Amino acid sequence: MWTRLALVALISSTAAAIAEAGGPEAGASSSKLIVRDERTVEVNGASETWRLEWAKPPGPVCAPDDAGWFTCPCHGFEFGEEGELDLVRVRTGDETERLHLTPLFDRSETPPPASERKHAALRGRPVLASDFDAWEKADLARSSSFEDSVMKRAPLFILELRDFNRDGWATEFVLQIGNLPCGKRESVIVGISPKHPRLHVFGSAEHPDQPLVLFVELWEALQGSNGSLRIVSWTCGDHASEVQQEITLTVDKLGIHAVRESFSCDEPAKEHGRLLSREVL
Repeated sequence: MWTRLALVALISSTAAAIAEAGGPEAGASSSKLIVRDERTVEVNGASETWRLEWAKPPGPVCAPDDAGWFTCPCHGFEFGEEGELDLVRVRTGDETERLHLTPLFDRSETPPPASERKHAALRGRPVLASDFDAWEKADLARSSSFEDSVMKRAPLFILELRDFNRDGWATEFVLQIGNLPCGKRESVIVGISPKHPRLHVFGSAEHPDQPLVLFVELWEALQGSNGSLRIVSWTCGDHASEVQQEITLTVDKLGIHAVRESFSCDEPAKEHGRLLSREVL
């Protein structure tokens, strides 16, 4: 079912005209569009504009006045927004390609109300180390001071473009699509590549039509590596887990290769126990 959903998302890139409107500031809006983030992107020597757009004014998710903003389901979505989300690519001024991103969020757990409405969710303002104490004091005093201070912060960028697959094009960004317990941020990379120059969700080399879902930290580790790494993604005992999972990622001219191995937790004296399963992602 997920592969079918992925194909729907990939095929949904269609041409449409977009009117001139507003400025590039996050949250800018007009009758035609509501821009959450906007970047100029260099693609094969030419400049383009990429935008994350809400179809309608977004609602809050994990808001600073929500008592759950610091809990596990909100990890990565703090002080954020939720709604119907598109990635829009503008070339030569008025030619537009659009990829509907909202269906990607169906495969994982998002915080309410995004989960209840089957909407996309994006992180909003940065979280400071002092925020919990400030929230607790404001809550006890029944004051809006914490909420006011958070909303004065500049929105975080989402379109942080990198070259994860090492094809020479820095045209992919990490999009968090949900959480697993506790606060393990499931995510995909979205963008274009020389082999697939239309907006799409990236799959592995073995399963190119199935979005490759990894924790945010794994994508970051891959970006900082030499193109090959092995990392523990789930440890023994984490939420009573009886297995340890390890992910091996490698990048070559064919794309990104990902393998997940599960090991038993019954040999504590060793680095890991018996190999239980091996899955090519």
